[in-house]
Amino acid sequence: MADLALSFNLPSALFWNQSASVFSIYHHFFHAHRDPIRKLFSIPNGRIQLPGLPLLSSDELPSLCEPANPNSLVFQLFDAHFRVLNRDPHLKILINSFEELERDALRAIPNVDLVTVGPVIQREIPSDASTKAHVAWLNSKPKSSVVYVSFGSIAALSKPQLEEIAGALLDSGRPFLWVMRKTVNGVEDEAVSCRAELEARGKIVSWCSQVEILSNPATGCFVTHCGWNSSLESIACGVPVVAFPQWTDQGTNAKIIEELSESGVRLRANGDDIVERGEIKRCLELVMDPRAEGEILRRNVGKWKELAKKATGEGGSSHVNIGAFVDEVSNAAAL
Repeated sequence: MADLALSFNLPSALFWNQSASVFSIYHHFFHAHRDPIRKLFSIPNGRIQLPGLPLLSSDELPSLCEPANPNSLVFQLFDAHFRVLNRDPHLKILINSFEELERDALRAIPNVDLVTVGPVIQREIPSDASTKAHVAWLNSKPKSSVVYVSFGSIAALSKPQLEEIAGALLDSGRPFLWVMRKTVNGVEDEAVSCRAELEARGKIVSWCSQVEILSNPATGCFVTHCGWNSSLESIACGVPVVAFPQWTDQGTNAKIIEELSESGVRLRANGDDIVERGEIKRCLELVMDPRAEGEILRRNVGKWKELAKKATGEGGSSHVNIGAFVDEVSNAAAL
């Protein structure tokens, strides 16, 4: 569509529903840094310094940059986006982020117009009869006592990994709400051997309104795959994170959560690429602890919650940017 607009000399914009940091990494990758970025995946404990960005390890880069990346169609789509940008350097990039969160990344690429318009999330929570039972259960729990576990709509975890998560939740002794999806291979909870024990301690559902759960005062922690929508929702709702990235942009998002916003901690896998129950329990205890580091994380994410609200409110950075963009399009249409 951007090519079509360009052929008619019409202005166009790209809505980028990932972070500014990920945009900057891809921009470097598709321009002058493809070889050094790909080489990093073969260097144990290696790091790379890309212009305008912090030091990055291979597990903090988008997985599409990896030479062995199996998602060739997705890679081609991103490649096409950046080819359009080369042909139309004035293309406006509307970023689902906000100025205060990614100030440096927004300025990492000279002469590219990155415009923050986020966080774009669903503020109004629709009423759904299918969610009433688990919302009522959540409402019965003390403030900040429940661990919310969800890995999005795409990532599929192995049976050994599901067992480790289940064991960690039981070991923690805390109430939890775990979203186990129906997949092409069946229902995820069928892969867990301790289903009865889990149901005695927490609640397992196949779907829920995530913003509704994160907005509930009982939710004290979010174990997430770190998709960008989920990452922004955790910030906008003020819930600290245990980051469990799987692929694509999620490793970069986990870095933003752990090091930039300091609103969560990242799980570390063993040599077999499995995050063990002891590591999961350790991070849960750290985040849920009402003292020490847990309190620091809650204070930090509370600060970001207010900044996100301010950014989209009247006169905030994203609110002003959206207004300016609409005015620019309106003025161009009037010519």
